[in-house]
Amino acid sequence: MEELYDKAPAWLVPQLYFGVNWDERDQRLKPQRYPESWEDYPVMPMLLPDTDLFLRFCVVHAEPADPFSRRLMLLLGSRSNSGVLNRQAWDVTGAVMGLLALANLLMVDPRDAEPIPIPPSFMPCREVNRPALLEYLHLTHAVGDPTWVGITEVASIGSRWDQLMRLLPALTTDRDLWQGAQYLIASLRVFTFMGDDMLDALRDKDALPDSPYAVVDTETAVWLAYKAVESVVGDPPSDRRKLQRRLDELKLMDFPGVWRDEAPLGLVKRVTDFVGSRDRRAAHGRHHPRRKPFTYYEVMNYQYLARALLVHYAEKVLDRLQLARPKF
Repeated sequence: MEELYDKAPAWLVPQLYFGVNWDERDQRLKPQRYPESWEDYPVMPMLLPDTDLFLRFCVVHAEPADPFSRRLMLLLGSRSNSGVLNRQAWDVTGAVMGLLALANLLMVDPRDAEPIPIPPSFMPCREVNRPALLEYLHLTHAVGDPTWVGITEVASIGSRWDQLMRLLPALTTDRDLWQGAQYLIASLRVFTFMGDDMLDALRDKDALPDSPYAVVDTETAVWLAYKAVESVVGDPPSDRRKLQRRLDELKLMDFPGVWRDEAPLGLVKRVTDFVGSRDRRAAHGRHHPRRKPFTYYEVMNYQYLARALLVHYAEKVLDRLQLARPKF
């Protein structure tokens, strides 16, 4: 399998499909929401900057006549005849999943799945019969195989695809941002605060983990969130003036903050506090009785800081690329 698909004509981005409407008149799927500036900025197909690669939609179904089995998935292809390398498929998959992490829409564990190669016999690939593809790839009985998981266990992100996809060029062109998003994904797979979990953490900011395993997990989640910040900021210097100069160079000093209606707190102080907390409680030292575990709120706050800073950095990348900003 690996040797056969070091390169393929196209690849499906795993585990992800987009919300769609079934149009009774045309008898076909349509995205739920088109961008307001469709003519000014055609989201699909999307050409990825500095490459010959593009993303477009592909319908994947179990039965052609069953609208409820039809999924609108992302397909990565090439404008040349050379095909798409497995490494390129992984890079774009990582960018898309990082995008979902930045938008707090990561509803699956992307580490369980792999990009799905599309064989030449399925091209041009506008619609794909999922059972036929699984059979061709010898995955009919391969429950748990990463490629099998990628095409069978999928989650929908609903109707925000147009805004989400506009941020993608930032992740595909800036490697620091791409790497930071991967660390954020890893942190979120340890702890994810959405819905009731987020509200519980906000209500009781002093709540501590109640098991030794969860104590270790909180440290791991914070350390990974720190690595996400470090990916774009670099190793923060201890001198605040040097840190401010570095943030100025990255044009990040207009950071809008993390939480709505919070008291103003400069980015230098935020990063400095994060460095100190990480050093004392998640990276170094013995686990002596006075070493205080992270509260769930602290874990969530550091994750949201990392996410907000990565989004802010991504906006600066988009400015450099002169592309429209998304609105989260």
